[in-house]
Amino acid sequence: MQIGNKARIIKDIKGKGHNTDEIIYKKGRIYALSDKIIVIEYIKQGHPTYRESFNIADVIENKVMIEVFINGEWVQVTKQHFKI
Repeated sequence: MQIGNKARIIKDIKGKGHNTDEIIYKKGRIYALSDKIIVIEYIKQGHPTYRESFNIADVIENKVMIEVFINGEWVQVTKQHFKI
């Protein structure tokens, strides 16, 4: 997992203001990495639109699923990818 790799984010939003479950799919690139945080930059029509950071706790608790495109295949990010 390196800066610049393609990333897919899958978030499950449950009951925030409405009674339906909603799954959101987003695509972007890894903008920054640290021991406990990953920052994804979303791009629209070739220009960066915004950045979103995810904590390792969100990944461990499966609130957010992050997949990274490495060597021609999508790999799911787990707590082993972070240095704890």
